[in-house]
Amino acid sequence: MAKYFKRTQKRASWERIAKERGVRDGKGEKPAENWPANSVPFLKEVNKLARLEADNRAKRSREKLSDLVTQTIDRDTRVNELRSLISKSDTDLNDAKTRIDTIQKELDGYSSENPVGKFARTRAITDWFYFPALLILAVGEVLVTQPAVFYLFGDGTIEAWIVSIAIGLLTVVGAHVIGISLKLKLDRQRPQENWVIKLAAILASSMLLAVIVLGTLRAGQTLNKLQEFTIIESELGRKIFLTFFFIVIQVAFIVVASKLAFLHYSKTEHDLRLAKSDYKKLKKVHEGRLEEINNLQSLQFLTPEVIEVEKNNLIASWKIIESRYQAACAAYADANIHARRDDLNAAHPSLLAPELGLQLDEFSDLHEIALRLKQARD
Repeated sequence: MAKYFKRTQKRASWERIAKERGVRDGKGEKPAENWPANSVPFLKEVNKLARLEADNRAKRSREKLSDLVTQTIDRDTRVNELRSLISKSDTDLNDAKTRIDTIQKELDGYSSENPVGKFARTRAITDWFYFPALLILAVGEVLVTQPAVFYLFGDGTIEAWIVSIAIGLLTVVGAHVIGISLKLKLDRQRPQENWVIKLAAILASSMLLAVIVLGTLRAGQTLNKLQEFTIIESELGRKIFLTFFFIVIQVAFIVVASKLAFLHYSKTEHDLRLAKSDYKKLKKVHEGRLEEINNLQSLQFLTPEVIEVEKNNLIASWKIIESRYQAACAAYADANIHARRDDLNAAHPSLLAPELGLQLDEFSDLHEIALRLKQARD
C-alpha cells in the first residue's frame, strides 16, 4: 500500500486519494468496530508520509543554515583579508601620490630657477613623434650606406644586409646617445662625470670617422654614374663634391637624430609618467578590493535573526503539511462512513487522525555559532 500511495500522490492530492481509499475500505467494512486507535493502515501511512515531508523540510532548513555558516566563515575571512589589503593599498596610494607630487614639483622647478636647468628637465617633443621620426632616420641611413656596403661585401648577400642595417642603427643609436648626453649636461641637479663626457666625445669622433669613410667610398661609386652632371667639369671637383655631399647627408642624419633625442629626453618626465602609471595600477587594484568587500558585505550571512526567520518559515510549512494531513484523514473517515453498510460512529477511535508528534528544531547550536561569529566581526 505504501508504494501505491507514493505513486498515486504524485498524480493527485492526499485528500483525493484519502476519499478513494475511504470508499474502498468502507465497502470492505474496514475498520471494524473492535479496531483500536491507530490501527487503520491508510491513516498510519498518511501519518508516516506527513512526518517524512515535515522532516525533509526541517532537514532542508538545517542544511540551508549550515551552508550559511560555511559561507559566513569564508566571507568573514575574506573581508578581514581585504580590510588588511585595503589598508596597505591606502598607504601605497598615498605614497604613490606623494611621489607624483614630488616629481611634479621637481619638473616645475621654482620661479627664480635658471631657465636652462628647467629646460633640461622638460620634454619638448612627444613619443608619438619621436620614435617614428627616429625610425625614418634609421631607414634613410640604411639606404644611404647600403650601396657602399654592398660594394664591399657583395651585392644582395645576407652579410651585406646585416652590416647595412647595423651601420644604420649604429648611427641613429649613437646620435641618440649623444643627444641624451648633451641634455644631461644641462641638468645641474644631475651633473655628469667627466668620463661620461669623454666617452660621448669618443663616440662622436668614431661616428664622424665612419661617416667620412663611407662618404668617400660612396662618392667613388657614384662618380662614374654622373655622365650628364656638367655643373662641375673636372673629375677632382666632382669627387670632392660627391664626398662632401654624402658626408653632409650622413652628418645631417646624425645631427637631426641627436637633436630629436636632445628635445625628447627627460628623466624627470619619464619618472613622472612611470609614477602616474603605478598610481593608476594601484588605484585600479584598490577600487577592485573596495568593490569586492562591498559585494561581500551585501550578501546574507548567518545571524540570530536569519535563524529565527528560517525557523518561522519551517513552522509555517509544517502547519501547511499538518492541515493537508488533517484534511486527508477527515476525507478518509467521511468517505469510509458513507460507503459502509453497517453503522460506525464517525468518532470511532480507529478513524481519528494519529498524532504527528513533530518536534521543532530550535537550531540552538546554530544560534551559538551565529553569536560567536557576530562577536568576532564586532
